[in-house]
Amino acid sequence: MSLIVVSAILEESSPSLALLEKQGVDVAYHCLGVGPLHAAKAVAAIAAASRGKRVIYIGSAGSYAGFDEPYLVTANRVLWSPSGERFGLAERPDWLYGPLELEPPAWLLSLAPRTVLTSTGITIYDGLPPRKGSEACVENMELYACCQELRESAREFAVILGITNQIGSQGREQWLRHRARVAAMTAEYIGIHCL
Repeated sequence: MSLIVVSAILEESSPSLALLEKQGVDVAYHCLGVGPLHAAKAVAAIAAASRGKRVIYIGSAGSYAGFDEPYLVTANRVLWSPSGERFGLAERPDWLYGPLELEPPAWLLSLAPRTVLTSTGITIYDGLPPRKGSEACVENMELYACCQELRESAREFAVILGITNQIGSQGREQWLRHRARVAAMTAEYIGIHCL
């Protein structure tokens, strides 16, 4: 089996890479960098290396739903959705940066599917009004910028996101506290369900 693992930073993927290598999987790692601009710059080379291969995108995300403990989700829809647009402080034409639909592979079906909102930064405002369906949304900075090219080039494109925090002013602190744990949880999930 040959796999490509992609993440914003190596720390998110290190436990998974170690597990895959220990299992004898032919795995290559590609770093996107943090944020959508870095991911957009890196994706062409990653997509070229991914042609016809299985790709696993590993990342972290904040949740709009209540948050107590880290957990894993997958993505079934990805939206370009900067905070300013969510607050009604900015707008763009409807046709620009349309939604990207994903069909998670069978080995991810035990994870709850989420709509991933991608933005240029993390939302730190606690007063974001809850909207109908917001419990099914998470926020990640890189996925939209690389999703279309990777899903088109890869034989299989799988997204695993570790929910590390509640979206808001405590998000960064919670992410720092939980990021290693979700990286380990991701590796465990891959070891059980992907191999």
